[in-house]
Amino acid sequence: MIENHQLDESINLKKKRRIHCAMIEGGILLLVSRQNTPVLHDVFEVIKQQYHLD
Repeated sequence: MIENHQLDESINLKKKRRIHCAMIEGGILLLVSRQNTPVLHDVFEVIKQQYHLD
């Protein structure tokens, strides 16, 4: 992604990876506990938009 200029080189990738894992795990938790599928879809949509992966 850095080579394709989709990701800023100054971003701390380790921190970013942890944040995305937390977002996905939170979405899964809400999916299971509330039977709310759209929340997990929203998480992935935000990640895709952040990196212009449409």
